[in-house]
Order: sequence, then structure tokens, then C-alpha cells
Amino acid sequence: NGQDLDLVDTMLSLGKYGYTNDYTLDAEVVEIPYNGKDFSMVVVLPRERSGLKGVVRSLSAANFRSVLSRLRMVNLQLRLPKLSLESEYSLVQALGSLGANSIFGSDADLSGISGRKDLYVSEVLHKAVVEVNEKGSEAAAATGIIVKPMSGSLSPPRVVEVNVDHPFLFCIRDVKTDLILFMGVVNEL
Repeated sequence: NGQDLDLVDTMLSLGKYGYTNDYTLDAEVVEIPYNGKDFSMVVVLPRERSGLKGVVRSLSAANFRSVLSRLRMVNLQLRLPKLSLESEYSLVQALGSLGANSIFGSDADLSGISGRKDLYVSEVLHKAVVEVNEKGSEAAAATGIIVKPMSGSLSPPRVVEVNVDHPFLFCIRDVKTDLILFMGVVNEL
């Protein structure tokens, strides 16, 4: 809820990530690539612990694309909670409102599936599972090389710290097509 503090199992990763401190959403945004870099997880962390509702309210497809276009690769220390999120929904009502009513009643004709005339669809369930753990973020690990001059001084690279320790929004997206595959909010850590 953004107010109560609890201890949460957290992962720490240091690497190069897409990052922006976005003022339109009043949030920090981090993109974490997955293996093959075809998919990524985008985390939108409100600046304020109780700011998630404002982020969700101000989010649209157009401004989300705009935020993604502002991501820049930075050295980042990321603390992210391990997550296992699961949801299950019945799609009967949604499919019915799209005109697929005839498959759910006794007048359904699904004989093309099995040859039987007494079949109908009783339920359509959609289940989504999103897990974020060391294996799922393995592709985000990066190897760094520190180069020192033989003389003089070289400033260490700036490291941005992002600590995902309060409610946030996330999505899993296909980087090539820019299609969002999953989107959700984590209200309690």
C-alpha cells in the first residue's frame, strides 16, 4: 500500500540498463532485458511511495511509448523484489460480448472438432503467471571492465541506484514488435 514496511526477498544487480527519471509520470523507469534481448521487463517506480495511482491514471499508450523512447543506457544498481504473480480470469462474458455466444449453449455446433453434436464450451479460462527471480533476470546481468589511466585520474562512472521498495507498475514486452505481453501492478511487497 506504499505506507507499511515489510522485509521482502530482494535481488541486487549492477549493470547497464535502459533508464529515465520521467517527469510526465513522476516516476523512475527501468528496462531490464531478458535472454536474447527480444523481451524485456519495464518497471515504472513512482517517486512517492503512495504515487502508484497517479502513475496509472496518467499512463496512456502514447505517453508510455514516449517514455520508452527516452530510456538511456546507464550504469545502474537495481534492487528488485523477487515476485511470483498469478491471475486467472474467466473469459466467457468477454467472449460473449464479442459475439461468441453460440459456442456456450446447448445449440452450439462443435461437430467439426470431434464429430459429436452434443458438445459446447462450458468455460474459457485465461491464466497468467509472472515470476521475477534470479533466473528470470539472469540476462540483465552485465560484466564490467574498469580501465585505469597509466597516469592522472579517471572519475569512476556514475551509478544510478534504483530501489524497488514500494508499489510499482511493470510490463513484459516484445522489444522487436513493441507489443506488451503482460502488464500489472504490484501493490504490496
